Amino acid sequence: MRKNYSEPCQSYKTVIPLPGACIKTWTNTGDKLFVNVCHSTEICAPKDICDMELLQEMAKEEITFLIPMAIGFERMSKDKDGIDRSTFDILINTRFFEKCMGRPCFWKFTVLVLLNAIKEKYGKLIDPSKYVVLKNCKVMGALDKFNIADREARMPSNKKPLLKKPLIEVLDEHITDNIEYKQKPIKTKNIKEQNYVIVKSDNRKNLIGFFYLPSSNIEDIIIDLGENRIIIENQKNNTLIDIFIPYHIDNECSIANYDSNLNILKLILILNIL
Repeated sequence: MRKNYSEPCQSYKTVIPLPGACIKTWTNTGDKLFVNVCHSTEICAPKDICDMELLQEMAKEEITFLIPMAIGFERMSKDKDGIDRSTFDILINTRFFEKCMGRPCFWKFTVLVLLNAIKEKYGKLIDPSKYVVLKNCKVMGALDKFNIADREARMPSNKKPLLKKPLIEVLDEHITDNIEYKQKPIKTKNIKEQNYVIVKSDNRKNLIGFFYLPSSNIEDIIIDLGENRIIIENQKNNTLIDIFIPYHIDNECSIANYDSNLNILKLILILNIL
């Protein structure tokens, strides 16, 4: 049974975790390790935010979105080749875990946070660019019970940056923590107003836009950048976003990138400074 004695005379409760997902990853020296993401209703859920609010958090220099978790001790489990590998159990809230399973943006962010938590607690230098969620295995080894502090979740006293793994390239060093511009699209189909956000860079020379385009493929997306207009269309699923912005765009130098796992289109819009 694992106990996390972080405070003297603290009240604890015993939690039996439910299996969730097993992550296989590697340290920067090539050592394989496993992370069992388990869950329970006995641990607090994070604040309930939408995808775009999460993207806005990820665009900040200091991310304040807190995922309550309990981390078990390092133990050894045999992989499919019979080799002992370091294994860690991390407990999160059941409702939040289910949300992650249906929202790739939250799941990728959560994996990054969990890997960073192992790095901070055990000094494991995990390569965040290399991890695999095992399809046919929810648990490596056997889950043990957790003893967790019986109190409300607290905000961390010091904010530390996440591992240097860009999520859909959101953690761009030039993104500020202020949302510069957000306007209701003139025309929308199947896209809710909150499903895009545009931020302005520190150097004031470009905008970065994130557009949530569910059920899309890169070959189906048509992007038309006018002088002060952004048109994004997916004719296959009848989606159209049409936005005017108070800036002049250099459409020949602007860059687009689509993450099919997160269904997020990222536009780096180079501005013509008049």
